Amino acid sequence: MKKTLLVGLTCVDIMIKVPYFPTAGDDINISSSQMIAGGTSFNVSDVLRQMKIPYQLCSPVGRGIYGQFVEELLNRKGIPVFAKIPDRDNGCCYCIIDANSKHTFISDRGAEYSFSREWFKDLDITQVDSIYCSGLEFEDPTGEERAKWIEDIIEESRQKNNKLTFFFGPGPRCSHIDKNLLERLFALSPIVHINDDEVKALTGKDAVGQAAKIIHEKTNNHVIVTLGEKGSYVYDHEKQREYTLPGFRAAVIDTIGAGDAHLGTLIASLKQGRSLEESVMRANKYASEVVKVLGATLPDERFPAGF
Repeated sequence: MKKTLLVGLTCVDIMIKVPYFPTAGDDINISSSQMIAGGTSFNVSDVLRQMKIPYQLCSPVGRGIYGQFVEELLNRKGIPVFAKIPDRDNGCCYCIIDANSKHTFISDRGAEYSFSREWFKDLDITQVDSIYCSGLEFEDPTGEERAKWIEDIIEESRQKNNKLTFFFGPGPRCSHIDKNLLERLFALSPIVHINDDEVKALTGKDAVGQAAKIIHEKTNNHVIVTLGEKGSYVYDHEKQREYTLPGFRAAVIDTIGAGDAHLGTLIASLKQGRSLEESVMRANKYASEVVKVLGATLPDERFPAGF
């Protein structure tokens, strides 16, 4: 099996539990705080690792206490540091979770958002069958360089008769991505993985199905929309039909990383040769396990039987 490239960030998530979200002038005490590993590409990669799918985590790591935290974590997991950024601090994400398990993010963007196509100069694209990117990084000033690199990699792969699948998660700030850049990414025919709030914001449509069809018209590929506890909506490009697959009941601790876990399971299951429908059902199940724990990844000891 060829490998999947996960091109994006690994960062520190600072989990802060509060009784309620404060308003201006409030003075509240937190319930707890904890530093854990996060970032979209890392979260997806951890699912592939657990499912024994070949992958390469292409995350730059900077300096400072957060860079040290990330580097030590990667070393413990036996993951090589892809690129060192010695002149810039790693950032972090403050993940604030209230008593109802709702969350909001405050990001301090650092070296983890860096990008250089020089990092990939020795890449043998014939050994790669899929690439994942999050929309978060395309909002960054490096977005243009990233998009051009993906366009070139996909073209190189085509010329070498190497089938390459592009997975794209526009993410929670998708409406902040330059519209022309977003159209270029959609033109590369990615499998789009997005949640219901995001797809509505991106298209201006209130109905998930209508919104997903607008995305499909741009990409001519599958569109998967996660619906939280309600499961997932799928627009199946190959069968030219839409359907909704049910979710699984869960005692929710927090929903951070559930979407990344869902996408990681989707990628892994498709690479194992499973159908799109079965892959999404497995993704629904795995995501329901992730929401039962604090943080964005599932501890190995809680990896569900049968996966």
